[in-house]
Amino acid sequence: MAYEYKNKITELVNCMFAQSGFKNRVMNVMDWIYDNQEYNQLFSHIFNEVMGEPRLPLIGSSIKQLESDNEAQTTAEDLKGGCRMMDDCVKYLDSIVSRLMQEAYDEGVITETDSTKRNITAMSGMIQYGCMLMLESHRQMSAMTDEQLRQFIYANIIKCLN
Repeated sequence: MAYEYKNKITELVNCMFAQSGFKNRVMNVMDWIYDNQEYNQLFSHIFNEVMGEPRLPLIGSSIKQLESDNEAQTTAEDLKGGCRMMDDCVKYLDSIVSRLMQEAYDEGVITETDSTKRNITAMSGMIQYGCMLMLESHRQMSAMTDEQLRQFIYANIIKCLN
């Protein structure tokens, strides 16, 4: 799972930077999210099944239980390695978002100076888009076209940061 996650993050970053300009890059990310809806839903479902609920506290306790069983120590090490790899991917993605948002600031597209607020807003917008796509695929709740939804999300990011 960690290996797949790393590959998808690399694919996403390559897609993001395929064009220049903040708006193009944001739209590229939404293209990637749209094109990978089924994969993202499947990955999320598998991750939830493997990790259980709530996810994060159980990862640590699962590793400790595995470490106490001599036969399962290899599994515990594999799980730790996978968690470290996923954590590294999250850190990498965070650095990419920081770079993207700094470029948006440098281009004069946004005026917000707080980098944390910029990053959270950008990630929230992308998560909102993904969630709205999931809702739309399960229930035809919105009369918005995909293009209208994309423009709406982009406009919200800009409004939050100006």
